[in-house]
Amino acid sequence: MHPVEQRPPAAGVSGFAAVPVAIERTRVLRHEVLRPHDTLEQVVAAEPPGAFAVGVFEHGKLIATGFVMRDEAPGDWRIRGMATVAAARGRGAGTAVL
Repeated sequence: MHPVEQRPPAAGVSGFAAVPVAIERTRVLRHEVLRPHDTLEQVVAAEPPGAFAVGVFEHGKLIATGFVMRDEAPGDWRIRGMATVAAARGRGAGTAVL
């Protein structure tokens, strides 16, 4: 288990909270939701340099994720590659990523 996942995060209204997570832990979810026709190698190749990931966990399973990365203009940031498992959609997991 990633060390940062062991501390309880402050939960939002939905009860979910996003925590930093290793990008490697997000690949299967992103592959299944966003890039099902790509190989895992293609998923890895499309990862933006310098990005970090956040994830939302339920019962120890990653249910939502997104990248945070610098945008083109200095000081600008963007969220990219958001993915949520179907069973968690509409329950606030994606909102927690944002």
